[in-house]
Amino acid sequence: MTLTEFRQLVADGKAAEVDRVMGDYQHTQSEDPTDQSRLDGAFYRMGLTEFTPETRRAVDAWKKQRPQSAFAVAASGFQYHSAAWVARGEDAASDTPEEKWVAMRKLAALARAELDRAANMQPTIPLVSADRFSLGILTGDETYAEEALASGRIASPGAMSPRLIQSSMSGSNWGAGAPALLSQANDAAAIANRFPLLWVVVGRARMKAATDPSIRNRAKTDFLAAAVEVATAVDLGALANRAYRDGEFSQALILAVEAWRFDDGEPNALYVIGFASQHARYEDWARTTLKNAARNHPDAIEVARNAGVALLALKESAEAERLLSYAIQRNPDDVWTLTQLGFLYLNSAHRYDRAKTIASSLIRLDDDNPDGYALRTFAQIETDDPERYTSIHAFLDRFEQRDGEQYASDSMRQYLGEHPEPLKR
Repeated sequence: MTLTEFRQLVADGKAAEVDRVMGDYQHTQSEDPTDQSRLDGAFYRMGLTEFTPETRRAVDAWKKQRPQSAFAVAASGFQYHSAAWVARGEDAASDTPEEKWVAMRKLAALARAELDRAANMQPTIPLVSADRFSLGILTGDETYAEEALASGRIASPGAMSPRLIQSSMSGSNWGAGAPALLSQANDAAAIANRFPLLWVVVGRARMKAATDPSIRNRAKTDFLAAAVEVATAVDLGALANRAYRDGEFSQALILAVEAWRFDDGEPNALYVIGFASQHARYEDWARTTLKNAARNHPDAIEVARNAGVALLALKESAEAERLLSYAIQRNPDDVWTLTQLGFLYLNSAHRYDRAKTIASSLIRLDDDNPDGYALRTFAQIETDDPERYTSIHAFLDRFEQRDGEQYASDSMRQYLGEHPEPLKR
């Protein structure tokens, strides 16, 4: 079932049919050791694990029609959980303002209530355990996280999702290095003969351990060697992304293409294909690949976001604008995508009015994010806006010393040097 089909069934008052389909997925996952991700994968495929206002409304309608549906309650928890991560933002804890923590905690409390309720309903949904673990990590409640994993393994010992999310949230960046990842790999390998798909868990944990910053040689990492493990498109895409950010562009492109061969809509792979292809002169192939992915996955927000940004880097501004605009239409509060679209209007489309409008939205959504202020200032500079000097000084006073803002600050100071501020009368 796709997101479009799900929303249409709910809109037509046929939520019972949604439950029937989800029940079939659950039966397959619980009975077939070789298909231990059928139900969990459906939640991802239908977009129910990624918050958007329209998906939230559809899930609420599902719950209203089927108040005792474990699937609907779980989906509600997934939506609140995703929204909590969005509210938290991606900054380091020390750089995250208190108002973001407050917003995150409110949404996390709603998520916890729904997920705990779903955990006590029938049928068992392994992805609920995975989300409860992730929620515990998000809120700093490690006891809750560990209890969620333990109860999930008792209920569904062969389920992939709780183990996969544990590996995803392990490693040096999460406070637990390579030894913890290898322990997870060994634990899954011990029962993988009974549940063959757990070799995917083994592969993810080993790949992350092999490329963890705590043990790998930062000067030269053989990312391709790590890919000998059993791996999903998601894992190969993540490995490609790590290789790209380490400057290993050839390895990154090879891994991204491998991920793309398994899933032509894998978001990390699409991003890397767009950027790494420029180092290997495969730009024309990359443009075609990205456009095909967007056409093949018209409902996927992550495809629209990543393919849009990659196409922008490949100077396909019109298609990039279409994809990024679609992603914003689906989720108007997506700060990252709004930022990309805003700078597209500034630097490529030269639609300064739209850039200013997006800048205002960014500032409204996140008053402490310098991107909105920078976008507004540069759009004002391009249009000789009377407020440009006020905005320049406001940006420099507030953000010049912040990490990552040196280029914008230098550009503004250069403008001041070349265009002295008129003396006030």
